[in-house]
Amino acid sequence: MLCIYIKRILVEFIKIDKNSKSEVMKKFVLMIIPALIFISCNSKVASEEEVRPIKEGVYSGTINVEYFGDMPPKSWWRGGSGKITLELENGKFTCKYSNEIPGGGSGNYLINAKKITFNDENMWLANFDGGLILTGEYNFSFDGIKLKFSKIYNGYAHYKYELKRQ
Repeated sequence: MLCIYIKRILVEFIKIDKNSKSEVMKKFVLMIIPALIFISCNSKVASEEEVRPIKEGVYSGTINVEYFGDMPPKSWWRGGSGKITLELENGKFTCKYSNEIPGGGSGNYLINAKKITFNDENMWLANFDGGLILTGEYNFSFDGIKLKFSKIYNGYAHYKYELKRQ
């Protein structure tokens, strides 16, 4: 759009006699400067919204689980907060919780835009909340040190992970 506008101004500039060209040139410069500032401001906003790639390594922190309604059954871990360690290396992950929390996982992971997808490769034969197995798609943010990701699992619980790179 801006290019079309500039082209029209240049066409009109060519048609004007020599005495009026200096006035047109002043107007052109006064219009182009704000346009360039606007474009440069927009490109800064776009670069700030870019997703930083998650660095490989060991992360530790907490998982916070909030159950909705009548969940969980009495035999399950009751939710709250617990410790977690997550290792990311060469597209593979290993997740371990503190002793009081069942679950965890290991397998492959993939990052796409602001989503991280874990594909757990283990077989789980236990009576506990399947949402505690690190598998599926999560929204994430990463600032270079802190990794946060979360998901709502089957509409009955919200899992929030807040980790820091070691």
